[in-house]
Amino acid sequence: MPYPYLLMHPNIPKPLHGMPPRELLSRKWWEQTKATAKAKFNACWSCGVSPSQAKFRKWLESHECYSICFNSGRTEYTGTVALCHFCHNFIHDGRLFALLQKGKISERYYLSILAHGNTLLKDWLGLKTPFIKRPFQPNEPFCFRPDWQTVPKFKPLGWKFNPSLPEATWEDYHLILDGKRYERKHQTFQDWREFYGN
Repeated sequence: MPYPYLLMHPNIPKPLHGMPPRELLSRKWWEQTKATAKAKFNACWSCGVSPSQAKFRKWLESHECYSICFNSGRTEYTGTVALCHFCHNFIHDGRLFALLQKGKISERYYLSILAHGNTLLKDWLGLKTPFIKRPFQPNEPFCFRPDWQTVPKFKPLGWKFNPSLPEATWEDYHLILDGKRYERKHQTFQDWREFYGN
């Protein structure tokens, strides 16, 4: 600990937005899962900061992790980790960028979060690493990059994309949770846009 590779977790594919395990399983399960993740280190799993030293919010947030195959659409819940607010929002940079575009967060706040995560990735992978998130644009999953295999693996990372195979279609995406398959919440991109007001 810390595990900076968590910052490389991709955004959840849009077809699966609104389907977190915390909503599909019981409230009791989620409360126990959160408590276990937060108690494990009593610090951010990604940067190692304690809640009292964290930027902006002085507590840990829970982040659900997934193994995602961007060719087949299979997305499997693999566990929950505890993160500081800045590390958590760095992972969810797609949502963060949408909040910026809607005027719900300031540009300074947005850039501070990206700088936080990018600094951690550079400290881990080297100053010249191409694995950083660029501001003011959607960032594709790191596993889409040709040099993805050069990233050191603490354990097998569950994010896969093979450029020689077709990318998953909207209809391909599904969630596996405790061995059970859940189909996407939003049947089409248009459904997703209407639901989220984009």
